[in-house]
Amino acid sequence: MAIYRLPGEQIPTAIYGNFIEIECEKGMSVRQGFCMRSFHEKAGLFSIDCIETLMGWKQCKGIFETFVSEIPLPTLKGITVAYEEFAAEITAIRDAISQGIFKKAVAARKTFEPKDIDIEDVWSGFEQLHKAYPESMVFLVYDFQSGYWLGASPEELLSVRGKEASIMSLAGTHTHTQENIWTAKERLEQTVTSSHVREVLSQLKFSEIKETPIHELAMGNITHLLSHWKFKMEDGRLGELLNALHPTPAVCGYPKQAAWDWLARNENIDRALYTGFIGIIAQEMAHFFVVLRCCRVGNNGYEYFAGCGINAASDIDTEFQETEAKMNIIRHCL
Repeated sequence: MAIYRLPGEQIPTAIYGNFIEIECEKGMSVRQGFCMRSFHEKAGLFSIDCIETLMGWKQCKGIFETFVSEIPLPTLKGITVAYEEFAAEITAIRDAISQGIFKKAVAARKTFEPKDIDIEDVWSGFEQLHKAYPESMVFLVYDFQSGYWLGASPEELLSVRGKEASIMSLAGTHTHTQENIWTAKERLEQTVTSSHVREVLSQLKFSEIKETPIHELAMGNITHLLSHWKFKMEDGRLGELLNALHPTPAVCGYPKQAAWDWLARNENIDRALYTGFIGIIAQEMAHFFVVLRCCRVGNNGYEYFAGCGINAASDIDTEFQETEAKMNIIRHCL
């Protein structure tokens, strides 16, 4: 099941059916519908084998209620990553940077907040996210591996309309408590992500590649730096490009493989769908979004996820406060 509301739209869409695993580079070129992939390197790409698609608030809520009656909200384990654990991970990442293992890695943490939750609570949260963040991808999805997820992502991984394609390079964060001055640390984060996008598009030999000027994107109590990469899309190459892009340095690190390997060995949480991606493929159109600003939903509470880019100039207290600010974007709607 997937229920989503695309940026700028007023009503949601629900897709009901079973998940099937597809091969990203070959299967995606012949598939339409909703797809999702978790963060892990070995995670498969799954598509919903659609039984029914509906649009509208009443219709989508009905799909959700029917689905939960068959697969109830689970009881979450209720694990929270404490400040000390997060600080230790940041220190370990900075040590790895000093050893030349990578230039940047993204530290992630989660916080569990207990609460008795039912269907009405979850649906109300989805409605509130829609109202609060009209320019984000708002989603309520079920991942058969990790359960129910609710969120609003500002980051479009890849957008395709006909032959025109765009990738968002979003990285670098200010919270409302910081001075409104972008430091070298935040600018470096955005530059690193843009470098990754440039490398991918150049290596895959896409044409007419251009980057827009860097600008800001505000969401709730935080602001990001971002630019867009525009280029010409070629038939049959959607899966190949997604494989090369995922995960971006904004959610993993740089160089990508070195950071990904290190996180697989050392990160103290299972990110599951957090920092994976979800997307829709239709005729002559595709939209994929990084799973950010999200929580996992259980009958006993919400499990919030957030992360921050760590480089040699990162300060532990500042990074911890950044993750709290990112979690608050969802908290305030639930």
